[in-house]
Amino acid sequence: MQYASKILNSKSSTLKSNRFFILLHGILPYNYKHESPLYLSNLSKSLQQSKLAQVFGCVRVVYNDALAMVKAVSEGEKWPSNADLQKLVITQAKQTAARNWLSSVSVVPLQQSVQDLGVAFKNWFAALKGNGKAKFPRFKKTLE
Repeated sequence: MQYASKILNSKSSTLKSNRFFILLHGILPYNYKHESPLYLSNLSKSLQQSKLAQVFGCVRVVYNDALAMVKAVSEGEKWPSNADLQKLVITQAKQTAARNWLSSVSVVPLQQSVQDLGVAFKNWFAALKGNGKAKFPRFKKTLE
């Protein structure tokens, strides 16, 4: 909820007539007729916060699930690719009873969280070779 509050309270997130405009790609469905994100002016601020918090929570869970799968791979075995991780932690997870609530948000932020994990590993591998200071990726925790 803190991330959503920061976004909603920042000056960059308000437009004319104090309408809130989603600047983050894929959080809410697109209006395909005009190919621009929908305005949320008719949603209350608390509803906007809850929708953003829901998306951020799902992103955190997908990131943590993907990291757990990578950590579970035995030593000497090949780690799964980003595409394989997306299939496991997004597509297949949505079909289980424990994670079917992931279907309530757009898939774009969920895919981006797996890609972010891939970038974190890329930076860590570069640091192992002496190019950078990145550490092994860590699990994300809630701020509440």
